[in-house]
Amino acid sequence: MKVTTYEQQEQKRELKERMTEYLNGRSIDTRRPFNCLNPDHEDKNPSMSYDAKNNRVKCFSCNASYDVIDLIAIERGIPQTDHAAKFKAAREYFGYDRPTGGATGAATPNPKPKTETKTETDYSAFFLQAQASISETDYLQQRCISQETAARFGLGYVQGFNGWPGALIIPTSRHSYEARNTDAGAEHGNRYRKKGAARLFNLGALRTAQKPVFIVEGVIDCLSVLEGGGEAVGLGSADNYGLLLAELEKQRPIQPL
Repeated sequence: MKVTTYEQQEQKRELKERMTEYLNGRSIDTRRPFNCLNPDHEDKNPSMSYDAKNNRVKCFSCNASYDVIDLIAIERGIPQTDHAAKFKAAREYFGYDRPTGGATGAATPNPKPKTETKTETDYSAFFLQAQASISETDYLQQRCISQETAARFGLGYVQGFNGWPGALIIPTSRHSYEARNTDAGAEHGNRYRKKGAARLFNLGALRTAQKPVFIVEGVIDCLSVLEGGGEAVGLGSADNYGLLLAELEKQRPIQPL
């Protein structure tokens, strides 16, 4: 299927919004400076930061600035001036391209409906506010989740959320999150709430993990496996198995599941 210029621009915009997914897959904590991703910069003191507003990373030492398409090109050794190859590599990385009954590498339709992407709420500012309050709860200690893991995935805390005493906020994308009631005595049906479309948690592990990947139901389950030194992808709900099957159809994982 031929992809129109308009569709290309829409896909580029959507790809760039998946920067945090890519960085998390590389175990980069976006809340603090990290080693510069410029291959020509030997960064001994972490000097690169994530700009959530513009979905870019910037080094304040060498002034390098990249979006996720640029970073995937660096990873695959593609010249920054080869825009067509960069776009193709990013599409492949996130599963937009797969062989069909026609020519190899034929483009597939946008995996997310355009109507959804136009109406989705951007929770980036909300996540940053919640992350600043993470020290106000001991819920992480109760679940044996370290501050390092919390920082890696941008976990946050909101007091008085949804009528609860407080809630752990777990971003699953820029446009979605899971809120966990921090009240240990909460009834079964009042323990969590979800905002935004269903997303797989830590999806990047399917393509970047260096060890077998556990497929688990809950996001907290996924964090627990990661905390123990394993790799995992969280479905968010057993009902979301179809999302996993769709991802596996797009691209074969590099490690056993």
